[in-house]
Amino acid sequence: MAAIIADIKKHYNIDIDTIPVESWESTVYDWPQLYELDFYGFRSEADAFTTIFGDNWRAMANGVAILQPESGLNKPRYVDEQGNYTPPPVKESVKIYSLAGFFTDADEYAERIEEIEQGREALLDAYYFIKGYNYALDLIAAEYEIPEINIFKSDIIRIEEQIDAINSLIPMLYNRIKSTEYEDKELQQRKLQVLRDIFPPIDYKAIDIPAERKVEAQEAIKDFKAFKKVYGTRDLGEILFYRDRHQGGRRQ
Repeated sequence: MAAIIADIKKHYNIDIDTIPVESWESTVYDWPQLYELDFYGFRSEADAFTTIFGDNWRAMANGVAILQPESGLNKPRYVDEQGNYTPPPVKESVKIYSLAGFFTDADEYAERIEEIEQGREALLDAYYFIKGYNYALDLIAAEYEIPEINIFKSDIIRIEEQIDAINSLIPMLYNRIKSTEYEDKELQQRKLQVLRDIFPPIDYKAIDIPAERKVEAQEAIKDFKAFKKVYGTRDLGEILFYRDRHQGGRRQ
């Protein structure tokens, strides 16, 4: 360590002795400073990096594609007249499932939107069903003193973790697209707009059984009324398992 400190002081005129060891982690130098100092060859490495890519920012930010030479066994490479790489066309069968499939001018745009909305509502309906089912078991266990029945409860925590994982993917994709250097800026913005407008987080935390439903279920569980077929009364499933239309569900 002493040799490293001495070398830094000798070659870069950084008086490291005046910096307390406990402050080393919080004492930093920015890239321009390291470049000016040519800190252990930093300048030559930085210059070489830009020289390789000919100051092409997209290449420096995104990387480059290495094209294999054409042969009878290889499909034609996608290059323009200057020999530069161009993205291959996206198959129509795949495009409808890409973000481009959700552009307002895309074929079957309305169908794609309906599929997304129906899928989201079906997921929330299923989540509500499980909450109601678990709550019904809680009521039965408490009313009839059979706590063992709780073994049949669904693992709603695991489902919530899976939804959280889905929700986390959208910001990751958004940031990836935003940080990528697009040649077509309009395409980049359209993709970001799709993520903002069509793929908001799935707000399962707003899903809960209404208080009046819980009161009705607590009354129905008494004296086994919920298990008797009496005209004009509802069982626990009808009370707890399904969202009404005004809650976002599909039941009238």
